[in-house]
Amino acid sequence: MNIPNTKLLNAKLRAAIKGILFLFYKKDTEAIGTVRRNLRLSRIGRGISWVWKRPFPLLGTTYRVNLNREINSHIAIMGESGSGKSNACKLILKRLNGQGIKTIIFDSHNEYVEMADDINARVFIAQYAGINILGLDGMNERERASELAEMFRRTFGLGSVQTSLLHRCILYTYNIIGSRGGEAAMSDLLYSIKVFMRRASKTEANTLDSLEKRLRLLGSPNKTLKFDDVLENSSIFALSGLHSSDAQQAYIEGFLKRMYTKMLGMQKSDGIRICIVIDEAEKLIEGSSISRIMAEGRKYGIGIVTISQRAKGIDKSIRSNASTLIAFYQREPEELNYIANLIACGNELNRFIEVKKAMRELKKGHAIVVSSSRKEPSIVRFKLHTGERTYFGHEVIEASKKGIRKEELVAAMQKKGFGYEDIRETAEKLLKEGSLKQCTIESGPNAGHWCISMAKNSAEHDVSVNLISRHLSSLGIRNYVYNSSYGPDVVAFMNSERIAFEYETGANSIESARKMLEGRKQKYARVIVVINDRHFERYGMEGIERYKASEFFSVFTA
Repeated sequence: MNIPNTKLLNAKLRAAIKGILFLFYKKDTEAIGTVRRNLRLSRIGRGISWVWKRPFPLLGTTYRVNLNREINSHIAIMGESGSGKSNACKLILKRLNGQGIKTIIFDSHNEYVEMADDINARVFIAQYAGINILGLDGMNERERASELAEMFRRTFGLGSVQTSLLHRCILYTYNIIGSRGGEAAMSDLLYSIKVFMRRASKTEANTLDSLEKRLRLLGSPNKTLKFDDVLENSSIFALSGLHSSDAQQAYIEGFLKRMYTKMLGMQKSDGIRICIVIDEAEKLIEGSSISRIMAEGRKYGIGIVTISQRAKGIDKSIRSNASTLIAFYQREPEELNYIANLIACGNELNRFIEVKKAMRELKKGHAIVVSSSRKEPSIVRFKLHTGERTYFGHEVIEASKKGIRKEELVAAMQKKGFGYEDIRETAEKLLKEGSLKQCTIESGPNAGHWCISMAKNSAEHDVSVNLISRHLSSLGIRNYVYNSSYGPDVVAFMNSERIAFEYETGANSIESARKMLEGRKQKYARVIVVINDRHFERYGMEGIERYKASEFFSVFTA
């Protein structure tokens, strides 16, 4: 009688089961992870207790995301740095894109911009482009001024005196710009604060100076985005250039306030159509507009994904309205207790202990997941996001923000590992959307083809202004680029005097240029104009120092 080889039979049986499971699941392209354990009530000896058990394969071991199946279409992702939060979020974003849901991502560290093409998203660099947070959105000027003053009070932690002064400045800005038929913007508010400083007492001037420095961290975006255009496509707002946490918070909060107002005017929807993703959600302090969006957004087809290292640091309404909780490794005792209690729903001591123990032992890329459709907690191993780096437009924008020769731009991007064709296609895309502009300087030491990102004026003007500033710096002359309708293109300091530098392309009429330069002469010790060679003879004004653009950089010295 032949005795069967048990080990061989077991190995063949395991191989057969794996083959069947592979055939069963290989077409499941919607899965973003694998369920490794489920928390279940089980009989242990004579008692019943909560234990982590492996799921039976054919009953489902894959993890998918479908916000329309949940009571609220909001997700809260929590965990320590490096535990796998960003990887999981990228997988979720790709699934949302596959389901036809548009996403608006606030990216604190520019982690998601490189996958922009994967999710058909446009990228906006926050310091150069943004929603005009001073937009009225159907409110009257007094209502909007009060709302903005309150928002900045909470964001920057302002006192009552600072808030009152800021409210007056905002209202003044609305009155002045409104009388001209325009729409007030952040640059107008910053200028209004300067006006108030000239008329204020010393104490008030110090307060206004402090306000101006805080608000300046928000930048004065060269490109004002139309809110409706942002909602038409997926968008990524790269916030890392706003170096202050307060500035990032104010930028996000300004968008959310306008989003809430817009949401109330939208048609109700049975399914999710827009998902807002907020990285480092602990930046949003209590009372943020996000709590109102989360409470009411489902019926308008709006979902929220928040990512946070500190669950206790985010608004309670965010935690309570998120139907899906994804908790990665956590070590800090207070956070660990809090999140475990949140997942275990605060009932049954043994259940809480098992969740807490499992969370403390989670490996990188593993998380405990619970949702309204998945009642009991599961340990999920998320797939590794392997998408290629498909977008590097933000790096092109950063490299060319002060003007750069085309050859130098290509060389800089190739040094980072990008191919020539990819660079060319990305540049064409940025030129088409207006984020990048180009010009040709025909003669002089700077002759060649130039690119500049987020130009306020023409490419020739803004490239030349930055070249003037660089030349002055090379001569040891302290200067800064102003480039605003409220002041000169460049302000320099020589021999204890303030000098105004202007660049003229020849596009403006002589009358308007003369009026502008006469105004500069009243405020500055000297006014120096650098002029496009072809239009040099037109600017023959008395009392104005003139230089041809081709000669200035070799002729002008301190």
